[in-house]
This record gives sequence, structure tokens and C-alpha cells, in this order.
Amino acid sequence: MRCRFQFKLAPPLYFGGSASGLTPIYLGTSRKLSLQRHICLHSALRGRQFHTMSKLRPGGKNQPLPLPTWEQSFSRLFQSAVKKYRAGHQKADGLVDEKGRKFLASIGHTEQEFFDFVEDFAKAGEPTLDTALRIASVRRDYFLKEQNGVPSPHRISMADLPPKDAEIEGIVWLPRIIPKAEAKLRGEMPPDLMYGCGGDRNFFKTHNIDAAEFLRKVWDARGNQTKIVAWVKAL
Repeated sequence: MRCRFQFKLAPPLYFGGSASGLTPIYLGTSRKLSLQRHICLHSALRGRQFHTMSKLRPGGKNQPLPLPTWEQSFSRLFQSAVKKYRAGHQKADGLVDEKGRKFLASIGHTEQEFFDFVEDFAKAGEPTLDTALRIASVRRDYFLKEQNGVPSPHRISMADLPPKDAEIEGIVWLPRIIPKAEAKLRGEMPPDLMYGCGGDRNFFKTHNIDAAEFLRKVWDARGNQTKIVAWVKAL
């Protein structure tokens, strides 16, 4: 059976619904689509005909469903973890299963970092899934491009961070968040440190900075604090 649906929508990044019954939600619309329409959309976007698994002709070969993107996998894992946290599992250990741990490792993400985002969202509503996903995207890019998918064995020391009231050219918190961002990029955050914590979020809001964009600017600066300070001051 040929696909009879026509779409002019972007591919989905996020999913709604329960952890056991997630439904694709497409960017630019709040409309939820059935699984068959979701499959047909991907078929249309790829410019090829697609037979759904439930409508195969006798003797026909099964065609594999489109593989989920890493963003979709992250979103599902995040939503499932939030549900689990709110149900009482409020520790990093065991929040995700072995498959989830392997997935996080494949994008350069630690279980503790993932837990920190889940916990803060479950308690305070931020960082949101969108923010967590975009931060994870920058780290993943760095992990694959700069580190060739090999995690760093090092962790920075909390004692080496500048104090919370330190400033550069009158900008409080900037001396502290720069090394945090560098550690986040390299995957060298200690368990007790979070990129995107309450103090970081206050800094970002004060200066109208996106957390993921700041992380990418720190990457681009490659250790040149002067570039980062000039960029923040120009905002």
C-alpha cells in the first residue's frame, strides 16, 4: 500500500505522551501524528515509497522502520527518567538501564550529568529538555570531533575553580563558568559539579545568553578568555 498522506513538516525531535506510548510531535506545530503517519512522513522526506509493517503484501519482504535519531533517543530517555525520578528514584545510580548507559556514553554524556539535568527539571522545571538536548549536542560534537569518541580520564578539582563572587571586567561568575564550560566540553566534570546549575542559569539570564551557545563559544575560543569576555560584553 502506498503512502497516502502528504506533509510539509520538519522531522520530529521531541515526543509526547507516556514513556510507554510516546507520540511524535513535529516542530512548528503541536499536532500529534499516528505512527503510520509518522512513518509515511519519513518516507516522503526521503523521496521513496515505504510499506508499513502492518500492510505487507503476501510474500513481501519486511522493510526496516527508520532508525531513531540520537536526539529522539535522548528525549525519550529524559522523559522516562523524569517520570522515574518523580516516582521516587532520586539518585543517579539505576536511573537509566544498561542500554541507556551505553547510549549516554556514545554521546560523551555521564550518568551523573544526565541525572543532574533530570533532577533540576523535575524539581524546578529547568533546564528544560530542549536546553539539555542542545547542551548535549555541543558536548557530543566535541566528543566525536575533538576527542574521536574517546572519553577523557581526567576530572577537574572543585578546589581549582574560582570563587562564586569572582569577576572579570566587572562580570561576576564569568571566571567560574568558563572553566566549568571547558570541563563540560572535555567530559571532565566531577560528580559534584553541574554545567547549567542554578548559579549558571542566573548568569545566563542576567546576560541573555543561551547555555548551549556559550558552550560552543568557549569551544571556539580554545582557551582564549579574552575572546569570551569580549563576546559577553558585546551582548
